[in-house]
Amino acid sequence: MVRLLVRVEIEAGRAAPVRVARGLLSALQRPPGRHVLRFGTRHVRVRLDEDAGLPPGRVAVPAAVAERLALPGGGRMAMQPVDAGLELGPLVGLMVARGVLARLRAEGVGRPFTAYARHARELGAVLCLFSPADGQVDAKAITGYRPEERRGGRWHLTEARFPVPRVILRRVFSDEGPESDPLTARGPEMGCTVLRIGRLTHLEGLQLAATDGDLAPRIPWTRRLGPDTLAEALAAFPDLFVKPDVPSGGAGVYRLTRQDRGWRLMAAAEDRTGTQELPDPRAVQAALAALAAGPTAFVVQEALPLATYLGNPFDVFALVQPDARGHWDVSALLARVAAPGCVLTSPGAGGRVAPAEAALRHAFPTRWPQVCDELGRVARAAARAVDAGAGPRFELGVQLALLPDGAVRLLQVEGQPRLDDTLLLWDAYAAQRLYRCPIHRAVGLALEWARAPLSPAAPPA
Repeated sequence: MVRLLVRVEIEAGRAAPVRVARGLLSALQRPPGRHVLRFGTRHVRVRLDEDAGLPPGRVAVPAAVAERLALPGGGRMAMQPVDAGLELGPLVGLMVARGVLARLRAEGVGRPFTAYARHARELGAVLCLFSPADGQVDAKAITGYRPEERRGGRWHLTEARFPVPRVILRRVFSDEGPESDPLTARGPEMGCTVLRIGRLTHLEGLQLAATDGDLAPRIPWTRRLGPDTLAEALAAFPDLFVKPDVPSGGAGVYRLTRQDRGWRLMAAAEDRTGTQELPDPRAVQAALAALAAGPTAFVVQEALPLATYLGNPFDVFALVQPDARGHWDVSALLARVAAPGCVLTSPGAGGRVAPAEAALRHAFPTRWPQVCDELGRVARAAARAVDAGAGPRFELGVQLALLPDGAVRLLQVEGQPRLDDTLLLWDAYAAQRLYRCPIHRAVGLALEWARAPLSPAAPPA
């Protein structure tokens, strides 16, 4: 596909046609005359004429046409042939929570939003930042903001009216409220695909991953905590974790370890307190009865022996994202290392992060590349399975266990991975992909005009 970067100017008081600089139409393989001009989900039939008087790469759009397209004020954007017409942009929506938008308006635009805007600009896309909670979204248009970089590298939000984008990135975390859910559900009927993040419980993520027959044997035994499942676990495994079904960063996690006589129950966090010595399974059931019956769902999971780095157990976190064509790949890989004397690897529970390569080289000196390849393969497969069942999504976090012999197990799939842990390590490759991949995926989808909007595979979290 031919895509050209052009500068669009809005001409007040002029009637059609749309004027383009000489050479643009031939480069786009379109003759002068009547064409369909598209922007977002809107289109209008116009006449396009070449004008030798326009500077190279310039497109002059009459105000009446711009109003019908909800085309914001002039600026650089791409122009490409689509079907029998031409498209500007494409337009990509970036949906955020109301509080986030209010903070950006009051305090200024910073990362990651400046990174999203730069990557959109690289592709000639137009980025529309908005919050559906403002009540300014309907089936025809969105009132939003265009991030623009000014002299000195300062960023500014310019308010504008946009058409509904073909693709929206829903960057609203589950704890920020369900305000975007109606728009997410209505997206397909509006001609829009919503790529999203959203919380997955431990059980949801593992059940979705288990639909891949190769992954199912790699998942440790995990069940909703209850009297029957706890009894089954106590009979089958010598080491168990009991933890909230909603990812908690290590908070509220307990470890159950079989002793010569009975079981030891202790909080697994770095500052663990309240260790209990329980003589038999009945005592274990009584100690955990409040958790099993409480309002917060807990799971009981088989505890796996982990490979070690400098004497401490570690697991691996993979941030997995799709590229412009929807191919999932690992954007960042890091080792999460338990603190000395502890078992939890989560940084929120006292764990540390380290470069994955360093930990793998230490644990598997002669075959670490093969182990790394297997980690990537499992992470990609898990992301594809979850995206198929609870997507479409633009990033997922995959937690992987490495056994002492190098075997890979799947511990968890996070539906809204916080990137704080990833950013603790400077990785030039990851830094390029973290915010570029979501924009590339959105632009790639927006340019697939022969493809219908993707419907949500599951209700938003």
